[in-house]
Amino acid sequence: MITYPRQILYLKRVFNLLKSDRKYHNNRLINYFNKTFNKKFKVKNVLPISQGRFGIFLSCREAIKNKKKEILMSPFTIFDLVNMVLCANGKPVFCDIAKNSNHLTLKNIRSKVNRNTAALILTHYETINPEMDKIYSFCKKKKIILINDLAISIDSKYNKKNLSKFSDFSIFSFGFYKFSSSILGGGLYVKNQQIYRKLHKELLRYKTYKFSDFINGTIKFMIYQLMLSKLFFNFFTFPIFKFSFLNNIKTLLKLTKNDPNPFLRKNIPSNFLRILNFNQIQNIQKSFRFLENNRKLRKRNYLLYRSYLSKYKIVLNYSDKLQANSSFINFPILVNNKKELSKFLMINGFDISQYFYRDCSSINIFKKYNRSIYNTKNHVKKLIILPTHHQLTKNYIIKLCNTIEKYYEKK
Repeated sequence: MITYPRQILYLKRVFNLLKSDRKYHNNRLINYFNKTFNKKFKVKNVLPISQGRFGIFLSCREAIKNKKKEILMSPFTIFDLVNMVLCANGKPVFCDIAKNSNHLTLKNIRSKVNRNTAALILTHYETINPEMDKIYSFCKKKKIILINDLAISIDSKYNKKNLSKFSDFSIFSFGFYKFSSSILGGGLYVKNQQIYRKLHKELLRYKTYKFSDFINGTIKFMIYQLMLSKLFFNFFTFPIFKFSFLNNIKTLLKLTKNDPNPFLRKNIPSNFLRILNFNQIQNIQKSFRFLENNRKLRKRNYLLYRSYLSKYKIVLNYSDKLQANSSFINFPILVNNKKELSKFLMINGFDISQYFYRDCSSINIFKKYNRSIYNTKNHVKKLIILPTHHQLTKNYIIKLCNTIEKYYEKK
């Protein structure tokens, strides 16, 4: 049986980033990117920034006023997102997620709001936050800036509108694991016209990405591309992953994490002060044409998993209607016997992940911001991620579901 990797690379045109770039003035690049984004998503005021996380920094910096420095956020994220809040001179306030869900709840958000609350970062995962419209209305009423983290949800829609429409700021990411990819890069939607003009003016002073910025990323991309190719993955990469997991070789297991070594940032590094160049924007523009078709295939795979696995009460509980236009980046399940089931699936030739995002409230460097985060801790302990990417066949998913059924029949 062919084993499919848990993740794939979406970047198609990596070598054009190493070509000589057309030298355009920053203003022209910003306008070109804005036009590209508006044509695809009917969204204006999107700035081409260095990375999605830098958009969190800029958003928090603009949201913080006087004593209002508290930024509400889920701890279920990458650690550098928390760093961006700190670099903006904000104070992270972790809100717990709902039981049997990846998402924050309005109830938990309300419990953390006070006179010092400046903003809420609302991260959307494989599905849209089930209370998104209520949370958006609540933030407007309380004059709390809402920042949508759409790093893995660029193609998600609510009421036929891109999710950025339901925010004051929204961030997008174009790393090479993202659906729209260009090795490096991000986007920042800004609702307020005055703030948009201010940030637009600031970006005019930034450097564009240049040839040397892509060398390391391109080498890494080529290595990952080789490791994820069918024959190489089945006869080399997966056996190593499998051996590492079954024998708990932590050094090798770290390679499967998207943020393996948490550290504390005190300042924004100079290489964040970049905007996308012409070749990067072209890559993103061309990737947009595949977004909707690939999303529909991921949705098909997501629903197939759910039809087979819902009876075991390990599937996260979401409304069909609200989730119809989510990104479906993966299919998470919550199991009490995580290591045992993971081992069973690995032995049977399935590449699955025990890791998606970490519980940042449990990291020592952020420990002082930890307040009663029970559900998130429990969630991470139980979470297994099943792949949904568009290259998977229906037959493979059915076999994976049947293998999970066999495991539970034995139990």
